[in-house]
Amino acid sequence: MRNGVAGLGEVIGRDAGRAQASRAARLTGLQNYAAMAEAVGGIDGGPDAAADFLVAMFAGMGDDCIRSRDEDGTQRIVQSGLRIVRGLDGALREDMLESWTELWRGAIQAHRAFIQVECDRTAEHLIWSLRPGLV
Repeated sequence: MRNGVAGLGEVIGRDAGRAQASRAARLTGLQNYAAMAEAVGGIDGGPDAAADFLVAMFAGMGDDCIRSRDEDGTQRIVQSGLRIVRGLDGALREDMLESWTELWRGAIQAHRAFIQVECDRTAEHLIWSLRPGLV
């Protein structure tokens, strides 16, 4: 994924490359959720099940996760370590993180339940919020 995002930006330009990489990543997540979930014992459910899935996937890749649940049922995951962007900085790091978050957003959108997915970025963390979505 790292090489693909960088190469795409070089060939078609940064903005177009970022858009195409993000779109492809989201579709990849949508199409491969079932197989990924099966690999980590994930189930197709609401925000709690989606958070279980993300924590299992991120931990399996060597990232650290701190999970909490708000009073309104929103699941929060603080992902650190961010192995996918180790050694990257600047525009390539930002482009990679954009595609990376879209991959997991797609996977969560593959759930039968509507789940709102937000991901805020800091220099060292991705902060995921998963809550029941509106129909």
